[in-house]
Amino acid sequence: MNNILNRNFHEIIGPIIKFEINEDLRLGNELVHRIPYNYIGEQEEVFKNQTDHNPLAMTEHDLKKLIPKLNFNLPETKLRLMEKKFIDNQDYWSLYELLKDMHPYNLTNDFAVYSYCRSMCRLPIMADEYKRINQDLKSLKKSMKKIKSKSMKKLHGNYEIKF
Repeated sequence: MNNILNRNFHEIIGPIIKFEINEDLRLGNELVHRIPYNYIGEQEEVFKNQTDHNPLAMTEHDLKKLIPKLNFNLPETKLRLMEKKFIDNQDYWSLYELLKDMHPYNLTNDFAVYSYCRSMCRLPIMADEYKRINQDLKSLKKSMKKIKSKSMKKLHGNYEIKF
């Protein structure tokens, strides 16, 4: 378990390359939002973020939905406006988010689109990154097998959380 928590995985493990997760970890991730938290502290953060009530104000999620609508054709290149902006800034994640839902790219797998975006931004995936990705996947599989084979001492019990 410590190997999974302490290891610094490559950026594509999880969002692009999915891996098989144990039933216990999957259940823990599903139930983590049910753990009680400091509601007052969260409301204070919401109040700090709301300076003035502006009906035209948009959240960051809404603004990201508008990016594909700004992807106009440019006159002298085959690239579009937002694609060119992301390539010039070498922002391959935003380029990936833009291209993954477009027609020719949504038919290919996510890793191919990711590597295409990296190469478009002049940051290709090197051989040592491929090795690191494979090592990360091997260590995840090994850790999941180890967790699965580990026997639990207590299978049943009464647990109580007091606040």
